[in-house]
Amino acid sequence: MGMGDRVFDLLGREVAVVVALVVVGAMALYWFLRGAPLGQAAEAERAGEAPPPRYRDLIAAATTFGLLGILLGAYVAVRFGVPQSIAVFAMAFGVLLLTLWSNRKYRHASPSLRRMARVTDASMTGALLAGVLIVGNVLAFTYGGRPIDLSLDRSYSLESLTINQLQDLDEPVTFTLFFGSGERVFGQVDRIRQLLRLYQNEAPDRITVDTLNPFDDPERARELAEQVPGLALTEGGGVLVTYGEGDEARRIIVRNSDMFAAEVPNDPGSSVVAETSFLGEAALTTALIRLKQGEQPIVAFTTGHGEPSIDAMDPRRPGLGQLRARLESIGMKAVSFNPAGQVPEGATVVVVAAPEETIGPDVVARLRGFADTGGRVLVMVGNATPSGLEPWLDEWGVGIGPGRVVDPGLAFRGRADLPLVPIEPGAQNPPIVAPIEGRMILMPQAAPIEVKAGADAVSAFLVTPLLRTGRTSFVESTPEAGPPQRDADEDRPGPVVVAASVTDRPSPTERSPELTLRLVLISSPTAADNQTVAAVGVANLDLIVNAISGLQDRPDLVGLAPRTYVARVLKAGPNLRAKLVLLPTLLAVSVLVGLGMATYLARRE
Repeated sequence: MGMGDRVFDLLGREVAVVVALVVVGAMALYWFLRGAPLGQAAEAERAGEAPPPRYRDLIAAATTFGLLGILLGAYVAVRFGVPQSIAVFAMAFGVLLLTLWSNRKYRHASPSLRRMARVTDASMTGALLAGVLIVGNVLAFTYGGRPIDLSLDRSYSLESLTINQLQDLDEPVTFTLFFGSGERVFGQVDRIRQLLRLYQNEAPDRITVDTLNPFDDPERARELAEQVPGLALTEGGGVLVTYGEGDEARRIIVRNSDMFAAEVPNDPGSSVVAETSFLGEAALTTALIRLKQGEQPIVAFTTGHGEPSIDAMDPRRPGLGQLRARLESIGMKAVSFNPAGQVPEGATVVVVAAPEETIGPDVVARLRGFADTGGRVLVMVGNATPSGLEPWLDEWGVGIGPGRVVDPGLAFRGRADLPLVPIEPGAQNPPIVAPIEGRMILMPQAAPIEVKAGADAVSAFLVTPLLRTGRTSFVESTPEAGPPQRDADEDRPGPVVVAASVTDRPSPTERSPELTLRLVLISSPTAADNQTVAAVGVANLDLIVNAISGLQDRPDLVGLAPRTYVARVLKAGPNLRAKLVLLPTLLAVSVLVGLGMATYLARRE
């Protein structure tokens, strides 16, 4: 290495940059405090009262030294740690306090010393205030628990579903963020990094976050691609989720295209805003759930009796496609089957939703056999037509009563026959509805649920209400008579139970029994329909998914759906960009010219 290379290497080091900044800062501060550059005479002071020039030069140098000491202490604290900076701060504050004490008697006689005292006082006050704020924030983040997220879309917090998964990890997890090059990619990487930091903060002893740039580290990228062949075929980057260690580790690749969805404006020619949705939390949590489960639990939907299709996704038409997509997003597999045959092998939950035809006794017998062998069942039926399940539900201790549930007080779009059921916050809410407290569930065509008392089989089960309608609701005994109108003599007042769960009744001798959920009954046949979900959002889906997760004995899957973050980006053509620049500029110039003319005219008068 030649002399020139050594000089460039020395100048490129961090120490050289810091030393250069200190020298330049010292000269500028000394000039400002003394009133003249080094080597030139300073401004004249009043004779007889002001101290001699040598004393003023010494105080200016000491003040400069103390102020630079505060900046040096801040640099040491950031670079090496707070304990190492205490001595530097103590020395700097000591010098500044000494100069303040020495200059107090000259504060009325010397303008330069008065200026030094004011700068010193302001600098020390600012440094102390900054130190208090920084220390307070460090203590708050260290010992203050979870930070409060005040962002509009809660970008700095995770959903309860994700938190449950992270706190229930039984194997170490590594998130490897790999990406390419390009301006758009780097913007996506920053957002994913932010999300992964939230994941790591929830379980720092179990989660490791790694970053790989294949262009900067091709050897490591090649080794990882040999372990995960799909890595080399993933365009645009993504996140490799590794669950476990060694040869037993399971891996899933979540692509950037799975985490970012661009929404094109309806009229690109006239709209100037494009929206990009970030689906990272939903995608990564889904991958984590699948890795933890190993095998996807199967949820089987009955067909053959007019039930809506699980493949219909159109939100404007009947169907259960939205529910199927939501189940698959948390690692479940939704299948349809005709109960005239056998229940699909491996199915843990059978869903009977909105049958339009009466289910025959042979099918009911198969459902009974499935439940008797440990299977779980979710039933969503009303009383518009007989479902054929009534005798079987009686065996569980529940039934669908007559009449239609209406609520003039809590009505969707003013329609009393579309009641909204509030979930009041409270410690007594069952686990299925506790995560969605404070929300409204739309229950179209709902019927009252009755608890069957007195039957012999009832003693084996415990029925727990899940949803009760509001106080203004009632059961209309003659819904075919026209618009809802309560008959005080005939119509039963609310609240009315419209969803209930059935568990095995625990032994009276058990102090803290674990209730085994066997059946969930919802008296609104279209509670999970695409059109209902499109009308009220995901609240209804949250209820159904929580019920299915509870039936599978998976409390870690009970929670809210991961959110969709939307970033709005301005898309402007050359003409619009010119207007955005010129218009504020012209307005600012006009305001300045106007103020100048007003001032001129005022002074002239």
